[in-house]
Amino acid sequence: MSTQKKDQYRETVPHKSHFVPVSVHTTKIEIPTETDGVAALPEKNFPALYLHWHPELEFFYVEEGEVEFFIENHAFLLKKGDGIFVPPKLMHWARTKGTVLFHAAVADPLWLISPHNSECFQKYMYPVCSGSWKYAVTFTSEKNWHKEILTQLKFIFSMDEEKIAAKELLIQGTFLMIWQKLYDHHLKSFYPDAKKRRPQLEYLQKSVSYIETHYMEDLTLEELASLVHLSRGQFCRLFQAWTGMTPFCYLNRCRVLNSSQMLARSSKKISEVASLCGFNSISYFNRTFLKITGMTPSSYRKEMALIQNHEI
Repeated sequence: MSTQKKDQYRETVPHKSHFVPVSVHTTKIEIPTETDGVAALPEKNFPALYLHWHPELEFFYVEEGEVEFFIENHAFLLKKGDGIFVPPKLMHWARTKGTVLFHAAVADPLWLISPHNSECFQKYMYPVCSGSWKYAVTFTSEKNWHKEILTQLKFIFSMDEEKIAAKELLIQGTFLMIWQKLYDHHLKSFYPDAKKRRPQLEYLQKSVSYIETHYMEDLTLEELASLVHLSRGQFCRLFQAWTGMTPFCYLNRCRVLNSSQMLARSSKKISEVASLCGFNSISYFNRTFLKITGMTPSSYRKEMALIQNHEI
C-alpha cells in the first residue's frame, strides 16, 4: 500500500498556522438539557473528539465541563482546569456526558527540537516519538509544576492564527519551557531505558512501518520477524518492549484506527469496512473494535454524527 493511500487515514486537520508547524483548536460540545427549551438527550456518553492519530505531539486543556480522554486503551478523566499530554503517533479520542469546552495545541516535535542537533534531539525528544502511551501525563492544579505547565498552555491557547504566525519564537520558546518541565518531572524517568534500547528501536521501525502500510493483508509473525532478521521470539520481545503491545495487538490497532476513519467518512457497510481493513470475520471485527474504542462500530458511526450536530 502506498504512503499516499495510508496518509488518507490520518487526521485531516492541518496542524500549522501559515508556515508555523503548530496549531491551536477550540472545541465546544453542547448537550441539550430540559432548561434549553428542548427535550433533553438521554444520559449517555457523547463523542467529544473522534478517534485519530497524527505524528505531532498534542496538549489538551479543559476549560469547562468534564471529558474522558482515551489514549490507546488507557482512560484519563479530565475535569475543569485539567490538561493532558498526548505523545505522537498514538490513537486518541474523547467522550463526555455533558457540555464541555476544551482547547488543543498541536506541534511538530521536529520544530521544537531539530534532529540536526542530534545530541539534544536524542536526549529530549527521540524516545517520546516512538509512540508509547507511558509518556502520556495529566496535569492538575495539585502540583506546582503542573500549574506552571497549565499556565503556559493557557498562554498558547490565547493565540489566534495571526498571533502564532507573528510570534513564532515566543510560541516555540513557551513550548520548550513546557517540554523542559515535562522532561524534568516525567519523561526523564523513562529515558535511560529508551537510550539503552535505541539501536533496537531504530531497527524495529521497519517492521512497524510495514504493519502500518500492510495492515489490510494477512500478516504472519514469520513475515514480520524476517523483515528485521530476527527469530519470532526475539522479534516479539523487542516489539513489545518498544510499543508496549504484541505485534498482533499493534496490527489490530492499525486496522481499527483505519476502519474508524472509514466508518466516519463513508457510507460503506460495516462488513465491507471490516473486510477492507483486514478483518476476515465481522464478529471478530466488532469485538476488537469494542475492546479498543469502547464502542461498537455501529454505535461509533452513529455518534460521529452527533459530534457534528453539537460542535461549535
